[in-house]
Amino acid sequence: MRLNLQDKYEALRFRLMVVEALKMVKQFYSYRELSRITGLSETVLCRYVRGNIIPSIDQAGKLWRKLEELMNLRKVVSDAIITTDKGFIDTSPVLSNPLIMKMAAYHVFTRFAGRRVTRILTPATNGIPLATSISLMLEAPLVVAKKSKENPEEEYYEETVIEGPMITTTFYVPRRQLRRHDSVLIVDDFIQTGKTVKALINLTRKAKAIVSGAVFLLGIEGEWIKEIEVPMLVFLMLPSHKSMGLESPRWIY
Repeated sequence: MRLNLQDKYEALRFRLMVVEALKMVKQFYSYRELSRITGLSETVLCRYVRGNIIPSIDQAGKLWRKLEELMNLRKVVSDAIITTDKGFIDTSPVLSNPLIMKMAAYHVFTRFAGRRVTRILTPATNGIPLATSISLMLEAPLVVAKKSKENPEEEYYEETVIEGPMITTTFYVPRRQLRRHDSVLIVDDFIQTGKTVKALINLTRKAKAIVSGAVFLLGIEGEWIKEIEVPMLVFLMLPSHKSMGLESPRWIY
């Protein structure tokens, strides 16, 4: 099947992305090791890294599958986060690492390839580093759902989350930032109860837009897995606090 212009553009971006991923992996492996792993000659790999040539779409797909194994994001994230015996989880070493953020964006690019994504929606503030990386990779504008109305002259979509007894959080998105028929990818650093992502899904639907999926760096196993009926990508799923033998997990940023 012949590609249309948009398909050709996406295919070219994928081929270039694979080269960038190869360059990143090359920091940790020699050409000899990469040749053994990928089945490509050292000469070809060197020419890819130097930018003399780029792989064909078929070769890029094969090479990406090998690189994906080397860029084991689940292990990278697991090794980078800091946990304590009392259940504190510090995600800042992950969110502040540009290489991990780039790796995550690569994975999202391939997982959502072919899906229409016109907006990246994230809640303030901790999901912003990951959402920004994904926004740049997918070339989709970033929309941040904030906890206050910053411009009194703006009109907003809003949705309230009941966190607990007497505790609520309201998210606001300027109406001009979400358009009718937008295809929205929701991104956050973690999901524990699903309340925030449900609120963002409701915000999206209030704008008459479509939710194309949701991406999370970390997740805590729970009932939310059955309740959220959109395509989801969670890079690292952790067992619930009961199975970990810990107090309810708390997050440090």
